[in-house]
Amino acid sequence: MIVDDLDTLTKTLATAGAEITTPESTSATGRYLYARRRGGAEVEYVEWVPELVDRIVHA
Repeated sequence: MIVDDLDTLTKTLATAGAEITTPESTSATGRYLYARRRGGAEVEYVEWVPELVDRIVHA
């Protein structure tokens, strides 16, 4: 799932009782982490680098 702000999301996930299964890391596309939500679903959350957002979202 693409998010605007991974730092804010991390706080929201903690408040909601989610478990971070793969800590924040970086890649060519930006920052990401994996979290397991209370219902059991594991989701990858990605905050894209600004250049990628401009090229794909604002194109």
